[in-house]
Amino acid sequence: MNLGDRLVLLRKKKGFSQELLAEHAGVSLRTIQRLEKDNVIARADTLKRLAQVLEVSFEELQQTDASDEVKRLLKMNISALLALIPTLNIFVSLLYYRNIKAQNLKESAQRILSFQILWTIATILLLVFIQALQIAITGSVMIGRFSILIPAYLICTLPNFVLTIRTSIQIKSGNLNHVYRTIPMLF
Repeated sequence: MNLGDRLVLLRKKKGFSQELLAEHAGVSLRTIQRLEKDNVIARADTLKRLAQVLEVSFEELQQTDASDEVKRLLKMNISALLALIPTLNIFVSLLYYRNIKAQNLKESAQRILSFQILWTIATILLLVFIQALQIAITGSVMIGRFSILIPAYLICTLPNFVLTIRTSIQIKSGNLNHVYRTIPMLF
C-alpha cells in the first residue's frame, strides 16, 4: 500500500475529513489532497505531524509497499541491459526513476541512473577515440569490409551487463547500501 492509500485509510478510520486532518496537522488542505493522490513526496516534518494526529508511528505512516517499489528499482536496473541500443538504457531508466516514490530507494535509483549516464558517455568517448586511432593508424574508417567499432562496443557493454546483474542481486537481497556506491551522483 502506498502512502496516499494508507493516509486515506487512516484518516477515514479516525473519522476525519481532509479539511479536519489538515487543520489538526497544521498543513494545507492542498497538501493533504496531493499526498493522498501521491502527487508529491512528503516532507519528513509533514509526515511526523500527520502521524501524530492519526496516532500512528512515523515509520508506519511512511512505510510503502516495498515489493512494488523494489520491483520498479529492479526493472530500472535491468533496463541497463538495453545498452545494446545506445542511450536507450538511459531513457528507459529515467522512466522508471520518475515512478519511484519511496525515499529510501530514491538514492539507489539516482545512483543507477548516474551510472548509466556516465557509462554511456564513457563508452561513446572511448568509441570516438578508437575510431580516431584507427583512422590515424590505417588511414581508413574500415579495415577491409569490417569496422572495429561494433566489436569494441560489444566489449564495452560486457562490464555494464556484469555490473547490472550484480546490482540486481544486491537489490533482491535488500542490500541497497552498496548499489554503485563509488559512482558520483549527477543529480
